[in-house]
Amino acid sequence: EGEAAKRVELHGLTGQPAGPGVTFNDQLLLPLNDGQITLFDVASGNQTLVAYQPVKEPEEVVSWSAAALPSDNANSFVVVRDRRSLQKIGVSPSPVPHLELQAEAVFDVPVYNQVAATGETVYLIRRGRNNDEIVGLSYDTLEELNVQEVAGRVIWGPYRLGNVVLVYTSASRVYCFDGQQQLIWRSDKVDLRPVGAGIVDDGNFLLTGVEGTLWRLNATSGETVDASPLNQRVVGTPFKVVNEVWVPTEAGIVSGALQE
Repeated sequence: EGEAAKRVELHGLTGQPAGPGVTFNDQLLLPLNDGQITLFDVASGNQTLVAYQPVKEPEEVVSWSAAALPSDNANSFVVVRDRRSLQKIGVSPSPVPHLELQAEAVFDVPVYNQVAATGETVYLIRRGRNNDEIVGLSYDTLEELNVQEVAGRVIWGPYRLGNVVLVYTSASRVYCFDGQQQLIWRSDKVDLRPVGAGIVDDGNFLLTGVEGTLWRLNATSGETVDASPLNQRVVGTPFKVVNEVWVPTEAGIVSGALQE
């Protein structure tokens, strides 16, 4: 807003980007295909501290989930490695500023390759016999604290929106959890097939359905406020510019929808 976009080259890469980047300390946190997790200044493209290098065997390929922060200004993040462990990584100032491992939890069975955090809780998805399980862990120690079963399989999420975490299941419901492992609400059935991470907008959650629906949920109750057709297949997360909501579509354009 107010500036022209520009292309920034990333310097000092030891490998190619291997997943989505996220904002961390107002910089770009990015996993590489050699297993490193790096932090770049978005204006210059320079690495701002020593990358995190996981312990691995020769020729081993490390697979990371997208990193998750418990708040926008958090000084650490969590990430799933190879669907077998959860790692908490933060910034250490000595001997030189670098990313370091602060805690780790290893699982007996694979978990879903998606993680979210808010407040004092990390949320993971574990496959149960008939339904999936929402696993709540301590953000501080990564100790497992709580398990809640949901109806069906999780097909979207977990994602943090504001200070809560949302998931959507094959039973066509959204579940909303807070930072203390508590289920706040479960929505009515809505056949949406969400895509992208969703955004918070004036007391509502805005989610997009892959077939072209902009869905507005009341953030407090989970009730549907409205569902607007966009008439184009959606491919990414909506975003706001001034008083409009914009949605990336398959046609390679962004479709604007005015806020109500």
